[in-house]
Amino acid sequence: KNLHFNGIDMALIPNNHQSTFFVLDGRCEGVSISESSFNMTNAQSQTNTGISTGDFQGLDLTVSDCTFTGGSTGIYIPGYYWATLSYTGVDVLDNTFTNVGVPISIQKAVDVKISGNEMLGAIQAIGLSYITGDNEISNNKIHSYGYAGSYSGGTVVSLSSCNGSIYNGFRILNNIIHADQSSAQYVTALSIYNSSHLYMNHNTIISDNSTYNEYGSALALSVVSLSSFWNNVFSAPSSGYAVTISQCSDYYFQNNSWYNSAKHLATESTNKYTAEEFLALMDPNGFFANPLTDANGYNQCSYLRNKAASSSSIADIDGNLWNGTPDLGATTIPDAGSPLSGTIYVGASENYTDLSSAWDALQKRGVSGNTILQLAPGAMNTSL
Repeated sequence: KNLHFNGIDMALIPNNHQSTFFVLDGRCEGVSISESSFNMTNAQSQTNTGISTGDFQGLDLTVSDCTFTGGSTGIYIPGYYWATLSYTGVDVLDNTFTNVGVPISIQKAVDVKISGNEMLGAIQAIGLSYITGDNEISNNKIHSYGYAGSYSGGTVVSLSSCNGSIYNGFRILNNIIHADQSSAQYVTALSIYNSSHLYMNHNTIISDNSTYNEYGSALALSVVSLSSFWNNVFSAPSSGYAVTISQCSDYYFQNNSWYNSAKHLATESTNKYTAEEFLALMDPNGFFANPLTDANGYNQCSYLRNKAASSSSIADIDGNLWNGTPDLGATTIPDAGSPLSGTIYVGASENYTDLSSAWDALQKRGVSGNTILQLAPGAMNTSL
């Protein structure tokens, strides 16, 4: 009880056995682990766990400023199979997970906060189930990649039976969830199932899968109720839907940005909607725009600047204060200029020296009226 562990440095000697580095055995209260390193890399066995509570219950566990590398699971709080509670008061703050299969897996917990973590290369970055109380997922940077295979897929963040209350919603704020460079049958960036009283605000949710089919989505909602989604970016730029909705009730979309490259932007049960249909029906103050997300999950489309609705958020994921009306998504968007209109001149001595720079401006700035592209005489070497 009331123990603090700091500066632990643990690594594996290669072996063919499953390993768990730090086990909270029995009921533990007031345990904190900080500024520690858990290197679970093992060429002979990747079934290794950093921190586990096993089947036990506990109170007030904090894991902060730690690094986790390799292995199957970073922080594992399963709870006893027959019990309804594992831990009350779990804070996972400002940790770094690199190539960990499942960085955070928590079940049957109350009052969970996951904030300020960076996760690179996870198969499933966060998996939560049967979570109640005062809960928040905020300011996390999640970048997953490498899902592959004809009949394979993945879900980057999975929330199942995660419930807030009418006065204390389950908050999902200022996160980047970016599934990139994948060639699986489907990839879902954020899946929420059998949950209620959720509040999502200023997240960037991207599922970029290169198989060019209609499987997967940026956001998947199933049996979700009494929840609202504000000022987010939901994008599936290569394949899949921006959002899929099934058996949901009393949910509300406000001022979100939606994008995909297929004919239908979204599905609700058996219905499919184009972007125009979906916005008119579900998010009339929303936007259809490619956020032009870079490799780190930062949006580059200036059209989405200053488009947020009323928001309690005062800063983006990096702590940059919003300048006036906030941008959509989790990050401040660079100002590439106002939307273009009129004649755009392209040539050696013009505003844009080649088609590549003109196309970049068109993508980032958009257009506000009739636009003419005029090329200077002569040869022009360029590619788009």
